[in-house]
Amino acid sequence: MFALFSCFFSRYLPLFAGLALALGMGFGILVASPSAQAASETEEILSHLAERVITGHIQPRYKDLQQKSSELALGMAQFCETGGSLHAPRQLFTKTVLAFAAIDHIQFGPASEEYRLERFAYWPDRKGRGLRAVRRVLKSGDKTVWKAAALSQKSVAVQGLTALEFLLYGKGSETLATVDGSEANAAANFRCRYGLGIAQNLQAIATELSDEWQAGAPIVTALLAPGAGNKLYRTRKEVILEFYKVVTAGLSRIHDLKMSPLIGRDAAHAKPRRAAFWRSGMALDVIRQNLTAIEDLITVGRFRELLPKKPIDLPAYVDKLFQYQYRAIDGFKGDKHRGDIALILQDENGRAAFQQLMNKINHTAVGFGRNLAVAADLPMGFNASDGD
Repeated sequence: MFALFSCFFSRYLPLFAGLALALGMGFGILVASPSAQAASETEEILSHLAERVITGHIQPRYKDLQQKSSELALGMAQFCETGGSLHAPRQLFTKTVLAFAAIDHIQFGPASEEYRLERFAYWPDRKGRGLRAVRRVLKSGDKTVWKAAALSQKSVAVQGLTALEFLLYGKGSETLATVDGSEANAAANFRCRYGLGIAQNLQAIATELSDEWQAGAPIVTALLAPGAGNKLYRTRKEVILEFYKVVTAGLSRIHDLKMSPLIGRDAAHAKPRRAAFWRSGMALDVIRQNLTAIEDLITVGRFRELLPKKPIDLPAYVDKLFQYQYRAIDGFKGDKHRGDIALILQDENGRAAFQQLMNKINHTAVGFGRNLAVAADLPMGFNASDGD
């Protein structure tokens, strides 16, 4: 960990005088004992952190997910009745995926209960079991998948966004162009009604998540009132640590799950189809949305304000790292690769840029995480991705 942390500073901050001395003397010099004023400012930031994050970040994002999934369900219902261009349901699907990507870093609380995250989007699916399950449903003609309540009791692999993506973009999706609401075109009609069942199931899950994060809900009460009688959070530090882990584990998840498995040892061994939502061409959009969501949590939580500005201005460099990541992703979408993850990974320049983007995300997680842990007096001897 320290080696990676040192790499973070040696790579990005080489021009600051005295930096080598600071690193040589150890990490603690970067976050010196705070003055009384600094300690008071830190206390003020941390005292209302949970309330800010809940009301300014989590609640509005779950509300948006509920809204987008509701629009998807309505759109799918209309499409299955009248048919028409696939552009409309695909556009609603895109909006729902992005709304989910904007909040899927919150993996504790209601999202971790009743397999809601897996039911909303079954990914990663390294062995293709989800795809095989969806194909079995299509082959079976089991009309119970048309009803959200029945679908919610089936395998997580057949009831979420990844299943719907295959219906809208995968093999056989072209048949949806012939949907007219009649029984004459049985295969297309079944596929569409299955998609409608998925959309209505997503709407139900999103509504549950939004409701369970409202004022007075158990998770909200637990986060806002830590104490001896609180089964989840006994101290405020445990609450702060929960949100700290969201940031660090969220960045690590992007690097470890959404990017690293794709690149392979060379272009011939790249695995672009391991990317989340590759069929719909949204792999990079999802990563960008994940990053902007985590940065928003950092902003709403006022985490930057806890970082030291001497001997180096860490808040400014965190900003620069995020801006680099956005430019890199936007560059992939605007250059010859056209945002196609397969084209990026099969081109040597694209692979190099993709690897550099991965490195920057990892440096952000390590450098930001370690400094924030010290500034907020949090334990650092755990693996955030494990929740230990």
